[in-house]
Amino acid sequence: MKKIDLGQAATILANIGVIAGIVFLGIELQQNNELLAAEARATRHQNRSDHANRVLLENPGLVELIVKADNGEPLTQEEHYTLERYLDQALINWQFTFVEYQRGQFDEIELAGDSIKSYFNNLPGMREYWNKVKGVQFRSDFVQWMEENIANER
Repeated sequence: MKKIDLGQAATILANIGVIAGIVFLGIELQQNNELLAAEARATRHQNRSDHANRVLLENPGLVELIVKADNGEPLTQEEHYTLERYLDQALINWQFTFVEYQRGQFDEIELAGDSIKSYFNNLPGMREYWNKVKGVQFRSDFVQWMEENIANER
């Protein structure tokens, strides 16, 4: 039987410690990634809530403008400009969500959720505005996704 000297035993124990440390680091990284994903989902939820609460509830004039446009009433130049800025911001937010989805921050269910389709199909002027700006200020991959998943579905 071969005897293991003290130096070999220390080296083996040190190697076991390094391996255990690497395993522990892997577990910590996995937990950190799960936490970051949860934070991203919470932030997205908060942004959706803030939109309803801040933008619409704190701006009754915008709500009146949307209702006016939805009823087919003519808009002043200022109202038309305001509505387009509102629609533009919605599209910018959707593009951001799309890019984050591509980076693995959101799953497809969150991205292609009914809320985007509902906004796209129910916001007055959205379809027309999208057709006007889609080739000008948005990423080509986002435009393709919007056309395949949102704009061409009702």
